[in-house]
Amino acid sequence: MLFLWSITFREVRNFRLSKKGFLILAIAGLIGITLNQWSFYASLQYSEPVKAALILSLSPILTAILSVAFF
Repeated sequence: MLFLWSITFREVRNFRLSKKGFLILAIAGLIGITLNQWSFYASLQYSEPVKAALILSLSPILTAILSVAFF
């Protein structure tokens, strides 16, 4: 977290988030975390814990690859 903050500090220091933007960001974060954890625990019923943990740990890498591809 400290590393990411040190990299982006100059670019986002003057950026202000409106109340509506903050609310949308909070709801998206809550939904994202809830779906992520729910799918992880639901997958434990059908898969081995090691495979479920690998899928969970590889999701940030897949997100980075997809964001490069689309953006």
